[in-house]
Amino acid sequence: MPRGQPPEVRARPGSACLIVMAHRLLIVCHGFEVSQSLLQPWRYFHEIAAHLAKRHSVVLLTHGLQEAQIQSSANYQILQTPFLSPSKSAQLSALIAQLAPQKILWSMTPLSFAYRAVFATLTAELYAVLTCPLYRVAEIVRALILGSEWSDIKTQLKQTVFPKVWLKHLLNSERIRGVITQSERNRSRLTQHGVTPTKLHCVPVGMNPDEFPVCTTPIPSPLDTSGLKFLYLGSLKAVRGVRLLLKAFARCVDRLPNSQLTLLARGASIEKIADFGRQYPALVKTGQIRFVGDWLSREAVYQHLLACDVVALPFLLVPSDVPI
Repeated sequence: MPRGQPPEVRARPGSACLIVMAHRLLIVCHGFEVSQSLLQPWRYFHEIAAHLAKRHSVVLLTHGLQEAQIQSSANYQILQTPFLSPSKSAQLSALIAQLAPQKILWSMTPLSFAYRAVFATLTAELYAVLTCPLYRVAEIVRALILGSEWSDIKTQLKQTVFPKVWLKHLLNSERIRGVITQSERNRSRLTQHGVTPTKLHCVPVGMNPDEFPVCTTPIPSPLDTSGLKFLYLGSLKAVRGVRLLLKAFARCVDRLPNSQLTLLARGASIEKIADFGRQYPALVKTGQIRFVGDWLSREAVYQHLLACDVVALPFLLVPSDVPI
């Protein structure tokens, strides 16, 4: 078996699932909560854990103010611990030793270098899973110029300015058997940073067709349907690039006068919607720009998807490698 190649970790075609032939598996993932298991990157780890739990004993370790055990609906165990911190390396190492996993999938960022003392104590096979975006400084600056708020980019900035030579040293170390990314882009950037190519494995985010309800009719359009129909889904946070999208759509209307833009702005307040609408009042008045601030059912969202020609998600920065 070539060095750095996970002997029993591989992707099932068409899914985000890993097959890890181990009786006891530990997944370490910061910030995981059952209520957020439909959001990325936690959805990614939830799907991995749920698939593996069909055959093996799986524990997902995450941070909590106090130690607690939660049984997920997918038959894997969630263990919350206050020890998931570099400042509590000794306690964290002892806890992992008590769990006695045979293989560990650890959600890492460049800042995970701070856990190197813990990694040195592990006897189980360790695999790094990078679900964070890997940005260049120029990309962070561009997002700031385009209107991103500091609170939305500070984490990415810390990861971006972290010395890449330390990240290379961590991922190339013998302690880490392999590195898993969600995208070819991240794999390429890690290669550029000097990570050994044979240690890198891309396991894309998958899609379960069984979760999609059968939609027979798209949402009806109240306007002339000869133009392109654009659809945006998500919040109106600055980092999602909604103002940039509105500006681009206004230019599009100059060439395609009958175009429409629907923004499914989940949970947005009336005041927030009005603030965005004031940018292009004429297009809002004609209904060519339409905001839907309600929380919609999954069926309703799919009806909107069926009705549109183009889905626009103009993130200035993404919080995770594959956010959708």
